[in-house]
Order: sequence, then structure tokens, then C-alpha cells
Amino acid sequence: MEGDNDNGYHSDRDCDGNTEPSDQDSIQTENHLLQSLEYNGDTTLYEPSFEEIRDERFERNISAMKNVNSRIVKDLICETDILSMSEEDHCAIALQKYVRGFLARKRYLKLLLERFEKEEDFRREKTMEQMDEAQLLIDNHCLEVQLEEYGIAKKNRAKRLVCYVITIQRAWRRYNSRTSVRNNVSDLR
Repeated sequence: MEGDNDNGYHSDRDCDGNTEPSDQDSIQTENHLLQSLEYNGDTTLYEPSFEEIRDERFERNISAMKNVNSRIVKDLICETDILSMSEEDHCAIALQKYVRGFLARKRYLKLLLERFEKEEDFRREKTMEQMDEAQLLIDNHCLEVQLEEYGIAKKNRAKRLVCYVITIQRAWRRYNSRTSVRNNVSDLR
């Protein structure tokens, strides 16, 4: 069935189901397009003048934009003035354009350098803070090591004193035992 394979796209049919558009329809479509573009001139070009074509196209675009939005046309009116300017005016505008571009690039470079310097100062300050924190951590560790060594030295000193006391006591006991042995021997004699 022909309706089952219908995908909505017909290459040789129009909306009424006719297989080929008539010549009358194509002429009406062409006239309608020419009227919508507000073009009343001859459609054939004998000797093309690109300036005339550009100006006509510009005027057609402005009239079409007027229909859409009149504010756009107000912004573009200054462009119509550009078309009617002299060569000296064009040169002056080009010179102003280059000077303004140069000044804008110079200002941008200055702002870029200022931002870079600010970022560099911030990075430098952050690095200095990190170095200060690292120095505090190192000093704290050194103090902890010294305190630990002092504790160990104190323990060693106490052990050494105990060792000295034991040595002295041992020497004293020997001396006492010798003197008591001598006294006992002398008493026996």
C-alpha cells in the first residue's frame, strides 16, 4: 500500500497531491519572493556593478531589519554614513583604530603585569609563611630532642650517682671489714 511507506517527504508532489508544480505556481512564487524583498528592478545583469549590488543588498537588509526591529536599524545608520565618507575620513578612522588598539593592548599589558605582580607577591608571602612554619616545626623538634636527651642524661647521671654510691659503700665495707679483722687479730694477740 502506498500510504504505509509514506514518510512525509515527497520529491515530486506538492501539498495538494499534484505530481509536478505548474509553471503558473513557480511564477507566482518568484513574484512573491521578489515582492517580499521589495525588489522592483530588473532581475538580469548585463554589466554587473558590485558596488551597486552591495548597496542594493544593504538597503534591502535595512528594510528587512526595519520590519523586524527598528533599534537594529538605528545602530546601523552610522554604517550608511561610513559608505558615504571620503578616503581621508577612512584613513583617519583607520589611524584612530590602530592607535586605540595600541593603547588598549598597552593598557591590557599593564593590567596583566599588575595582576602577575600581585599573584607573585601572594605566592611569595605564602612561601614565607610556609618557611616560618617549617622553621617553627624544626625548632620544636630540636627542643623535643634536647629534652629527651636531657631526660636520658639525667637518668644516666642518677645511675652514675648510684654507681658511685655503691662503689663508695663497697670500699667502706671492705675497709670496715679489714679494720675489724685487724682489731680482732690485735685483740687476739
